[in-house]
Order: sequence, then C-alpha cells, then structure tokens
Amino acid sequence: MRPTKSSTLFGNEMFLSIGITLVLWNSGRFIANSIGAGEIIIAIVIYASLIKIFANLNKIRVDNIGKNYAFLVTLYFLVIVFPMTLLNYGNVNGVSILENFAYLLCCFLILIVSILEFDIDKLMRYSIIYILLFVLLVTGFGGDGAYYEDRLLGPSSNPNRLALYMLCLIVLLFQVSKSNFFIRFIFLAICIAITISSGSDAAMLGIVLALINFIFFSLYRSILLAPILYLSIFLFLVWIILNIDFVILLMQQLWYAASTSNIRVNLLINGVNAWLDNPISFFFGFGAGAFSGYVGPFNNWESHSTIIDILSIAGIFGAILFYFPAIYASYNFIRSNRVLAASAVIGLIIFTLFGFMARHPILWLTFYISMMNAKNSLEIYRLRKSSSFR
Repeated sequence: MRPTKSSTLFGNEMFLSIGITLVLWNSGRFIANSIGAGEIIIAIVIYASLIKIFANLNKIRVDNIGKNYAFLVTLYFLVIVFPMTLLNYGNVNGVSILENFAYLLCCFLILIVSILEFDIDKLMRYSIIYILLFVLLVTGFGGDGAYYEDRLLGPSSNPNRLALYMLCLIVLLFQVSKSNFFIRFIFLAICIAITISSGSDAAMLGIVLALINFIFFSLYRSILLAPILYLSIFLFLVWIILNIDFVILLMQQLWYAASTSNIRVNLLINGVNAWLDNPISFFFGFGAGAFSGYVGPFNNWESHSTIIDILSIAGIFGAILFYFPAIYASYNFIRSNRVLAASAVIGLIIFTLFGFMARHPILWLTFYISMMNAKNSLEIYRLRKSSSFR
C-alpha cells in the first residue's frame, strides 16, 4: 500500500515527531507518572493510522523487510510478551502490566510507519529540529531546574534519557539526505555538546567507540593502511598470548573488585540469572517488568542494560527481534561504504548496553529508520557499482 499525500493523515510525520519530542518531557506526564502528552499524541496517530489500514486491508502489501519486521515484532509482543505478562502477574515479582503498553506503543508505531510508508526523511528532519529546539528552549529558560547538580537534564528528569535522544539524533543526522553540510555540522556539534553536558559516561563511551569503529573500518578499506592495521592487531594478539597469565589475573581482579563493590555489576549478574531461571524464560522471558536486584534476581530492579532487561522480558527471541534493525543497519551501511553512518548506529547500540532504553519510542524508530536507510543505501550502491562495470 503506497498512500499518496492526499490519502494520508495530514501532518502524520509532523504530529509523530511532536509526540516523540514530548515523550522526553517527564513533568508533562500526568497518568500514573507514565503517560503524558507525548504518549497520547503518538497513540492518537497510531489509532487514526490503524483505522486507515483496516479500511484498506485489501490494498496492503507486505513486500519489504521493513513491513515484515514490523508485523513480526508487533505480533511477538502481542502474542508472546503480553500473555506472558498476564500469566506471570502475581506469580513473579517485578511483572508490570502497565509497562507492557509502552512496548506495544513502540511496536505499533513501527507498524504504522512501515505500512503507511511514512516519509522517513521528513520524519527525521522534523524530529531533529523539534527535539533540539525543545531541549534548547527548556535549558535556556529552565534555570537550575534544567540541571541535576552539574548534569544537564533539559526537559527530562534523567540525564541518560537526554543522552539517548541526542545519540539518536546523531544517528539520524548521518542519514538525512540532501542536507547542507554546514547545517548538519552545527546540529551535530549541538548534539555532542548536549551529550557531554548530560554527563552520561555510557553516551561518551558510545561516541568514542563509534569513532574508533570509524577509524578501524576506514583503515580496513584503505589499500595502503590496511597492512598496518592487520600487523597491529596481530602484534596485540601475540602480546596477549605471551602474557596470558597476567591478562587472566588482571581480568579476575577487575571482575572481583567490580562484583563486590559495584551495585551495577550485581544488577547485571542478577538480571542474567533471572533470564536463565527456566527454559521458558530463556526463550520467551517473563513479560514486561523489572527482574533484577542487588542481592538477587526478582527484586523489582532493572539490570540497567537494555540487552539483559530485554532478555528477561521477552527472551532470546525478543532480544534478537529488538536489535535486528540496528545490526542489519550497521552491517549494510558498511557494505554500502557508509562507514560513518554505520559507526553512529554501533555507538548507539553500545550505549544501550549500559542503561535500559527499550521503552522509548525514539530508540525503536531510530533503529527502524536506520534499517530502511541502510537497505536503500545498499541498493543504490549495488546499482552504481553494476553500472560502472558496463
């Protein structure tokens, strides 16, 4: 189904971008401190879009990877995760029915964007402009309320959530087509400055490793510099082999120090223990909720790692589904020689390993948009490459 401009809900991309922007505004939430203006706007767009989809079921064609993925992930969270939540509610400590609707909101968001074939480039541009404008306005007029100690909050109550939004914008900035280089550079600089001001160590680690990844693949593709890269990797591996006892001892000491003094490591370990509790939880999870804890699993704490929390919520199949678009995008951006775009996505993936971000629509949308842009980039790259040999 390929809707024309006249057949789509007026301003779908604009309203959706406004909704995603307002999700960042924590003080704007008024229903159980979980639902605010942003979630309501997204839900309205989804509702209107679903009406249109059901009215045109005979015209719908599931004919590309985006639509297939959207159907599959929505079906999984509807048929597997939601029933597991209901089944385990009251039986497993940490299960939350309310949180399940956050995941369904994200799934249906991806579904309508794919089925109604939203203008992805327009969606990216609106989101970048609205989010940056909102953050800068709140920061400029919010006074001390825009900060937690020396960490910038902006419209959020959590600096790591603000960092998530900025990293998603950085990913999208490397994918917007036909944009002015100077404007892109200014926007990128603002995003990085806000990320630094948020004080998020995980975000900075993601940016640094993204840069290292960019350098690595740039050298890898260079005929002159590739041998130097291979030699460096080889010498590093030789050094590890020759000093294996020292390396093992160092890793043991670091792990022991972390596990005995760092609450986050305990949360990670207990999150994994919760996921591995039984064969059913391994494959399908326990449903929506928080299943880690400081002294043991099932103490209603998140593990503060998206991949571990998703494993305990939706199992191995759910984790694969969640990360598939990002992995697909990274791989195919590299194949199409867009190393910078791939590195940005990889940096975002790394960031999610150190915090639970799976309830945020912007992350799902960024992963999905990246997958579709990577698919298109690879097709264009192959077309150009084949035409050059003619």
